[in-house]
Amino acid sequence: MLKNKKEISTAIFILTVSFIVVIVETPIESKIPGFINLILFLIFLIGLGKIFTYSSNNSFINFLNWLFRVLLLITFTLGFLNVYLENPLNFRFLIVLTIFIIIFSVILITNALKNFNNMIFQLLNFIFGYGLILCVAGIGFGLFYLEYNDVFNLYTLEEYNKIMFHSNSSLTTYLFIIYKGLIPFYSFPSSGIILEQPITLILLCEYIIGFVFNVIIIGFFVSYFVTKFSKRNEEQ
Repeated sequence: MLKNKKEISTAIFILTVSFIVVIVETPIESKIPGFINLILFLIFLIGLGKIFTYSSNNSFINFLNWLFRVLLLITFTLGFLNVYLENPLNFRFLIVLTIFIIIFSVILITNALKNFNNMIFQLLNFIFGYGLILCVAGIGFGLFYLEYNDVFNLYTLEEYNKIMFHSNSSLTTYLFIIYKGLIPFYSFPSSGIILEQPITLILLCEYIIGFVFNVIIIGFFVSYFVTKFSKRNEEQ
């Protein structure tokens, strides 16, 4: 028998994940009402959030938990990214994917700041989380703009033809797509938004997500590391 709330919530999370794994890409999946899928997804996010925010008084356990979180984050990110790559035109899923990777990467970073005092480890963890966010957002939005290049015109005709018809899926190609996908993430797309074409508002959505992420979140972490580095120099 389950004796406390922690055991009950853990059991619900495990059952939910197991159910999702069993029904995904099966005929049963299409028969489940949308609100049920939403509830299952919310339970999944809450359970995953508890895993990512858990802390222990034992530093070794915290390190093992951190390693487990990194593996979980990479696994789920690759899984969601693979689902998106099967249909790069699904901009709603793209927005959800981007917000998901930002939230859980930030939780991973803040948890490391809380549980570990080694500044080099904290910095490497920050670089990992930041890099993962940029890669996922870049490849996701970059492919979306590529599919709708006739609307966004983010790629020149030469670039479009080279990627679509002559690409060998090299690392350079993916890096270029990431670069293109991150342009609205860092700069306001003043010339690309056309009110007569609502799909172009995705540029504004990416810019808002990027603005919040870069100004608030990145600003906080940069100030944290600068302050900590300054205090460390004063102590020496």
